[in-house]
Amino acid sequence: MSFLLFQAVSESDPVSERFDRFEVTIERALTSVKAHEYANAIFSSLAQLPVRDRFALTVEVSGDGKLIGELAKRDEIIEHIESYHEDGEVISFRIEILKEVVDQCLSVYSPTALGAYLESAPFEDALTALSSRFQDRLIFECYSETPGRGSPTLSFVRAGEANPDTLSPFAWRQRALALLHDNAFRTSNFGTLVPQDFAISQPIGVVTIDAFISRASAVVSAMFLSNFSDLSGDQLSYRISGYKLLSGTVDNFSSLADDAATFQRVADWAYGAEGNSDKIGLARNVITLCVDRLEDVPSHPEIWDAIQSNYQIYLKENIATYLEVRNKLAELLAESTHKTQALVEGLLDSIRNGVLVILTFLLTVVVINGLKDTGLKVIFSVEYLAVALTLLVLSSLAIWASCRDARSRFEQSAKATADLLRRMYAHVMIARELEVQVAPTVDENRSYIGRQANKYLGFWLCFALLVAIAFGVGHVVFGATTAPPASARAHVNNEKRTGVRQGGVVPHASVDARQQALASGAASVEHRSSAAGHFASGSGRPKVLHPGAGPSQRHPLGNRADRAPVPSSATKRLRGAEGIGLKSVQRGGGGGE
Repeated sequence: MSFLLFQAVSESDPVSERFDRFEVTIERALTSVKAHEYANAIFSSLAQLPVRDRFALTVEVSGDGKLIGELAKRDEIIEHIESYHEDGEVISFRIEILKEVVDQCLSVYSPTALGAYLESAPFEDALTALSSRFQDRLIFECYSETPGRGSPTLSFVRAGEANPDTLSPFAWRQRALALLHDNAFRTSNFGTLVPQDFAISQPIGVVTIDAFISRASAVVSAMFLSNFSDLSGDQLSYRISGYKLLSGTVDNFSSLADDAATFQRVADWAYGAEGNSDKIGLARNVITLCVDRLEDVPSHPEIWDAIQSNYQIYLKENIATYLEVRNKLAELLAESTHKTQALVEGLLDSIRNGVLVILTFLLTVVVINGLKDTGLKVIFSVEYLAVALTLLVLSSLAIWASCRDARSRFEQSAKATADLLRRMYAHVMIARELEVQVAPTVDENRSYIGRQANKYLGFWLCFALLVAIAFGVGHVVFGATTAPPASARAHVNNEKRTGVRQGGVVPHASVDARQQALASGAASVEHRSSAAGHFASGSGRPKVLHPGAGPSQRHPLGNRADRAPVPSSATKRLRGAEGIGLKSVQRGGGGGE
């Protein structure tokens, strides 16, 4: 064995190395000159130690030993040799180096000795010692031999070579440890070590170290894949709950290490950067389906292919479930849209009701009662204008309240629907995807009901404004200050309805016919007045009408019952003429019969 640092050490000298220390003892029967040469060579070697390590040198001659821990005391060793050593006497140099991890670097003075320790020590102790010095990565600087590279996080390099680029903490490591915490329980604590740390890209070149890494890869991977695990010494107890329950104890880690790549590949797939709880459960199901013992996994390399096939089926089933969820989600959103349309229909009904109220008012009050009975002055009077404006204002308030209520009900319904979807599908779809699916529909429905409400409200306001303007203009042009008394309107309506008037029966004729009758009565009064004067003066007897003459040609005084006194004043004469005219009209009607 040849050390680059310790030229004085031969392969026959006992050497031991662990992660925390290195020890070597050199015993020689030397002359005084050779003893001084060995001492100086050892001092030169110790001077080249890295600053992170410390040493202790013990020189023993004839049972007397001298210990120093720093090179400044080298003279004490020289004096001790000169005082106690004689030519040909055996002298012992014992060198002990205490190793520390600094900047993720650890010294390795004899990879072979380190491998011997990893092979002979209880596996639990060796793995615990390694994990206590590991933090995201660990670089072994070797001062002898030429090792390979190892893995990206457990690498072996020659002393003095440039170390690999310092990497930031791996996010996937924290993710893997979090998944382990949620999906498995282990009684042993191995720090931040994960199966990926033992995925070496190039063997170290030291058989014992390579064997340890292979065992560590298989054991750590098996612990990650088990629901429960306990590592004690060289014995691993496990329990896996999958398609069926597997439980047992592994006493020979070599059986697991025969195909550590299978364990490591499955664990890396389940706990790696894209790992998740579903993958872990699927791996456990396939393992328990294919083997009856954990030790049988290396002899079934088809487990990896079975896991991949089952995962593809799992993905397809998940896609089908996802599409089903999307369809149900679409149904709920469609129902929400239907509710929005129902609210819009309610708004339209409110507009229709408002228009119907105004049209009913116009038809009954204005058209029927107004134009037929009372005339334009009454229609556009102050009272009718006030009633119309009151109806318009109240209807406008009712429609505005309906629009506001529809929007409020929509917001409440949209919020309730969104909350329901979050509660129902939170375990299936992430919140962001739910928001992406729901928000566009809700926004579109909100915009739709807003547009419709504004359109209907604008239509109603235009309609109400036109009616108000029409009544206002009518009031200015045709309207009276106030409407006629109710008794007068009732009297006129009664005359129109029955045709009966005080002073006689009026035929159902127009106002023009009635005026003609009044004119005829006035003419009869004048004729009667002249005849009466002639009769009083004795100028002659009353003229007798020709038998063939009609009733209109009869003498007005021919029948005493038909005569009426002639008033002396013009007012009474006119009043009498009206009565006589009406009676003449009656007699004329009788003659016609």
